[in-house]
Amino acid sequence: MFFRMKLFKNYIKLSSWVLETACSQRKTWVDMNLPPFYVSINVPARQINLESFLEAVKDTLERYQLSANLLKIEITERTAMTNFQKALNTIKELQDNGVDIILDDFGVAYSSISYLVQYPFNTIKIDKSSIEGLENKNQRSVCRTLVAMGRNLGMNVVAEGVEELEQYQFLCSIGCV
Repeated sequence: MFFRMKLFKNYIKLSSWVLETACSQRKTWVDMNLPPFYVSINVPARQINLESFLEAVKDTLERYQLSANLLKIEITERTAMTNFQKALNTIKELQDNGVDIILDDFGVAYSSISYLVQYPFNTIKIDKSSIEGLENKNQRSVCRTLVAMGRNLGMNVVAEGVEELEQYQFLCSIGCV
């Protein structure tokens, strides 16, 4: 039990360091007058469900004098399904404070579609496994369906793992931004 508790504390420290480092670097880029763009960080279920997480995000943005729209929080489907109500409340509060939420690894079948409509995600990120093998017509159909579902729910849809021009062109042609 002691080992698990120590591991959990180190895990949270690492996740907190990522938030801190991302905001610090983004502030550096703001100070360099670079064009506006956002940074995104992955947040594990263990962290998003902590009572202190929301305050940590708000405090870090405030300390670095960053607009909330410069930070996006990515959570996986699995994270969204862990302690559903707590995660949902945290996501809504983050969005109320201007932080966009991205559903990462969409399409790897951790969740029920019924949960997807309950979450107010701004963006879904299609998992790279769903865009590999796009030369196969069935894989293209799956990808089209995922993009259409996200777009019909009013979300932006992006994809990870795009490595080839043909993949990029296909994704653009079906509304993946």
